[in-house]
Amino acid sequence: MKLLLHFIILHFSFSVFGQESKGVEIIYGHKDGMALSMIMLTPAANDKGKALIYIISGGWRSGYKDALNYEKTMDLYLENGYTVFNVMHGSQPRYNLMDAVSDIKRSVRYIRSNAAKFNIDPDNIGIIGESSGGHLALMVATTGSDANINAPDPVNRVSDKVQAVAVLSPPTDLLNYGEKDLAPIRSESFMRDFGVIGAFDFKKWDGKKQEYIFPAEEEQLKLSRDFSPLYSVSPDDAPALLIHGDLDDVVPLQQSEIMIAAYQKNNVPNKLIVKKGANHGWDDMNAEQVEFIKWFDQYLK
Repeated sequence: MKLLLHFIILHFSFSVFGQESKGVEIIYGHKDGMALSMIMLTPAANDKGKALIYIISGGWRSGYKDALNYEKTMDLYLENGYTVFNVMHGSQPRYNLMDAVSDIKRSVRYIRSNAAKFNIDPDNIGIIGESSGGHLALMVATTGSDANINAPDPVNRVSDKVQAVAVLSPPTDLLNYGEKDLAPIRSESFMRDFGVIGAFDFKKWDGKKQEYIFPAEEEQLKLSRDFSPLYSVSPDDAPALLIHGDLDDVVPLQQSEIMIAAYQKNNVPNKLIVKKGANHGWDDMNAEQVEFIKWFDQYLK
């Protein structure tokens, strides 16, 4: 009876948007009285026992309907034997990009702590993202932490490190965005034009005043640096594949070029593919998915 009830609830939740998921929705955490969820898709055959986390994010916004739409593009990963977790995070403007990073790290730990249940190898987890999702994937890949065996929450007793990353058109330096000293946090018009003001809303709670306050610009710039994956690259980072269009007018190609230079300086396995004539995203991603699969086949052993 419990299983039947569980199925009915899941079926209803997957049908509210007029379409159904091919996978299973999983709650990987809670915050502010709300659930953080992801959808697990499993291969029908040739199961490698390896997990790929696909970050559902655009402009640091994420949602269930977006996750359902992305499912249509997951077939190639499934056909190649990968278990895919389409992970949603808290969206701007309610939550900033720091919150999104924390959410994605939580999802990595949840998947790893439940590896036996999901039939995946906890020591070989890859992560994928496009645009803001690429930023989040690289943040996780460059700032992952070891397990805290004394954590009260069992999920936090495992690491949130990933073993390989592949991204499309990622922002990597939020202090020098396309040109020197162009920091989004310094320009409201820039953030408004790109619809990302909420992502850079770094206000914090002041217990004495009992209200949220905005830090001084110096602290906001420090946070922009701390949450730019470029500045966290180290020799033990996960191998990284970046693909970027050379005509991208949303995230400059420079953002991938400087990230690759940082990886090279630290002797981290890396590869940059520049897609000629491409702007920010393109319709047919099949060739790029093939490259991603090759990358994960090589580095998720």
